[in-house]
This record gives sequence, C-alpha cells and structure tokens, in this order.
Amino acid sequence: MATPQTRPTVPLAPYNVSLPPFSPLFEYGPARDTDAAQGWNASYIGVASVADGTPTDGTAYRRTRAAGARISLTFEGTGLYLCFDTGGAAFALTLDGQIVQTTTSAANERVCEQADGEANTLLYASGLEYRSHSALLQVAASTEREFRFFGGALEIGVRTGGKTVDDSRTIDDQDSAWILAPGRGGGQWDSMTAQRMFNVTGTFECNYGRDISAAYKFSGAGGAILHGGIWPDSHAFSVQMDDEDPVNLDATSGWEDGGAAFFVAGDLDPAKEHTITIRNFNSDVPDCNRGKFCCVSIDALQLLRAGKEDLPGLPQDPDDDDNSGGQHGPGPESSKKSNTAAIAGGVVGGVAAIAILGVLIFFLLRRRRRRHEDEAYDGQPPMSDEHLARPWVPPQPPMTAHSQVGTSVVLSAAATGTGSGTGPDDHWSPYTSMISSGGVTVPGPVIATGDRKQRNGPGPVYHSVSQSLSQGNISAPSAPSVAGESSTSGLSPSAPRLAQEDLEQVLAFVAQRMDGGGRAHVASVHEPEELPQYRG
Repeated sequence: MATPQTRPTVPLAPYNVSLPPFSPLFEYGPARDTDAAQGWNASYIGVASVADGTPTDGTAYRRTRAAGARISLTFEGTGLYLCFDTGGAAFALTLDGQIVQTTTSAANERVCEQADGEANTLLYASGLEYRSHSALLQVAASTEREFRFFGGALEIGVRTGGKTVDDSRTIDDQDSAWILAPGRGGGQWDSMTAQRMFNVTGTFECNYGRDISAAYKFSGAGGAILHGGIWPDSHAFSVQMDDEDPVNLDATSGWEDGGAAFFVAGDLDPAKEHTITIRNFNSDVPDCNRGKFCCVSIDALQLLRAGKEDLPGLPQDPDDDDNSGGQHGPGPESSKKSNTAAIAGGVVGGVAAIAILGVLIFFLLRRRRRRHEDEAYDGQPPMSDEHLARPWVPPQPPMTAHSQVGTSVVLSAAATGTGSGTGPDDHWSPYTSMISSGGVTVPGPVIATGDRKQRNGPGPVYHSVSQSLSQGNISAPSAPSVAGESSTSGLSPSAPRLAQEDLEQVLAFVAQRMDGGGRAHVASVHEPEELPQYRG
C-alpha cells in the first residue's frame, strides 16, 4: 500500500535586516566604547573624536587596536553578514562553535553599502537552519593593525503564507497605541527630535527601573523590528517578546548615532496577538544609573506582513498538479504504475511450469520402465547426458539501464548528489563551510529558505529484479539440476533416460501451455519501495 504524501509546509519568506555598527544587537568586548587600545572605540569617518563635532551624514564604525577584542551576536534566522576592514589584523568567526571562513570582497556587496566603500571584507554564513544561533568574532589587532567594523545584516524568516514580505507598516513612537509606564510627560516618557530617526522624533525615558516600560500590541504580522534611538545617554536596557525571557542589551555610545534595530523577531504567527515590551532596565546592570543618566529611547516598530506577490520558486500542491515544482530525486516518472504484481506473476508462472514438466517426466519414465522391465539388459551404455531432460528455465528479461545479468544494482539518491544530506551536493550551506580541528564538519540537514527542496528522511532506493530475488522479497525457483547431481524432479543418476520422441512430446506440451498465457510479463521498470516525503 502506498504511503500517502503529506502536504509540504510553506517556507518562511526571507527578509534581510540591516544592522549599523552601533546597533545594541552587537555586544562588544572587552568594552563597547572606550580607547581603541583597550577595546572598541565608536568612530565616524573623517571625525576623530566627539569633540570635533557631531556628524550628521558620516559613516559610522567601531575600531580596535586591542589583541583580545571581540564582537558577539545571538540571533534567530538563516544568515549572518559582517562587513569590516581588517587593517592587517587577524580575525576568526565562530558560529555555534564552528569556524566560518567564507569571505569575499565587500566593495560591490549591497549588504555593505552602509560602509560607503570603507569595508574591504564581507564575512558571512548563509543558508543556515532556521533557529537560534550564536556568533563570536574574535580579533587580534595592534597599533599597526587597526581593525574597523562597519556592521552587517541578518537574514530572518517571516510567516507570509507563501507571499513576499510587505514592510511598509511602521508604527511611529508618537502613536497613541503605545502603552507607556508610568506614562507620558511630567518627567516620565518624553519626546525628542533627532535627524537620524523615523519621522525625526523619538520617545525616551531616563528613569531607570523594572517598572519603566513601553509596550505595543499587534497582530497580522509574521515578523517585527523594534527601532530605537542612540545618543550619549543611552546605556543598558532590555526587550521582551510576548512571554519569552527578556533580552538584555547595551546601546552605549559617545555619539548621537540615531535610529538602529534594537530587536528583531521572525517566524511570528500572524493570527495571534503579540506584545513587544522595552524596559529601561537590564538585570545584568542593576545599578546602571549610578553616577550618570541611563536612558532608553524608542523610535518606531516595523511590522513585517504578507505581501501580494507569491514567493518565487515555491512548489505547487502535489495533489492539485502532477507537474508540481520542487526538486525531486531520481526515479521513474510519476505516471508509471507499480509492476510488483507483474513480477510476482512471472515468477509464479515459471515455478508452475517447472512443476508441470516434472510431473510429465515422472509419468513418461514410469511408462517406459514398465515397458522394459521384462527385457534383458543388452550390455550397451546408457544414453549420453546431453539427452537428459532438465527443467525449463524462463529466459532472462531484457537488460535495462539499471540492471545487469548476474549483477545486483542499487541506485540511491545519495549516488546522484540530490538526496537528503549525504550526497556530494548536499552541504550545510550553499556558501559556508564549517571548519573544525578535525577537518570539515557539515551539520545536519539544512532547511533552505528559497526554492530548493529537501527530502524529509532518506531518499528512495531502487533495486534490480535480481537483487529483489536475492534478498528474499520474492521466492526464486530452484537452480536447475546438472548431470551427476540430484534433481528437483525426483530423478536419480541410475534412472532410465528419456527417449528422444518422449522428450519432444513433453517440450511441445509445455510450450503450448506457456504460449497460452501461463507466463506473465516481467517488467523492467523499477519503482521505489516507499514514496519520498518532501517538506518546504
């Protein structure tokens, strides 16, 4: 019985989120904004220090000359892109504990446009399984080898039901649906203006504590991005999505950097109501406001909804269209029927023919024995072995592309490189190789987020007819007897030989029975043992 196919899951729509170097999603160590010899220093191209003036259109970056500098990032998505200028410094990126070494020139890469041509290297990992990932960039810089970091981007997945992403819905900080605690105005949440923020406005709070929060409820979106404002009084805070654990962040900077992504959420259920909350409190820094202002600012909430256009490369429903899209493994066409019954019928017919032949030989020999049992032995040698009747064996079926005489042939999805993760073309990522001390390590199966399909489980295996017989799937007839051995028909070496005229009668009778439809057609097309299951 054929296994029913399950309806493939609609994949998430990919969406890239740009992250400037001052985004609090990047965690800098040993210090976020300090002297470059001790950690990371917040800088702008053409401006050496904050005392030279606040830039309005310069290119932001973080630089370091420290030997043990690092940048860490935890994200949920399928891709990570980092743009920087090595300055001759050594660096290493680990993703989920594995080394990532895929780099390219950043000069013509759109993801590095925010670097304005200042970055020369793009380090990336793409095609990841959609889940939470941890990345760590370690840098060994020096006074002569200054490393400059210009930010990057994340690739997340958005639930759109097979549509593209519509990111046109943006909730401004001044929207009345924001739930501000303890309230707006009167020394609490207040408004500010800044050139680098959405609608040139922001809402900020400098009272520090667990009860200082701003929340927004929404539905109908498969993803969301919370943007906040950064200026010299920005420091530690936290963000929470629904009932998940709060994420502690730090936006410390000596510049009025403006708006940046504070929090990114993908794979949200559009049918449910979600609540995103930002608090001016970080449990890792409970005394952030000691001796200084510790403020937080909200800029806008961007909702990622389903667009009007279909995602390119999505497979159609296999129940609705026999020519559905998606990459299938090798095998027969879908219009072919199963030949198991035909093969079984052919084998049974052959066995029946052998049994009939044996019975006829038995009776003919018995009649000949009775006719000669009173005759004296004439001393002549018996007939030669070449006249000994042997069981009839059906001819071999014609050779096909997947079978050979006397050879068991196995074709599997892995042999063609289009299988479920073990073939030569199935890598953890189309671009990223993961290197460990023991050599190349390829993690488990990868869910592409684009039009590439993957098998859910092992790929189909195709067997030749000879292999099916050898494995006991169908009972094979016994091997024919040869001279000097015991036969399956009950003959012995001392039995009288069959006369030539009797042999001709037996063969004519068997041929007549077989030509009447006693032998079934043995098919040469091989079907998979199980229907392959696909997923989106």
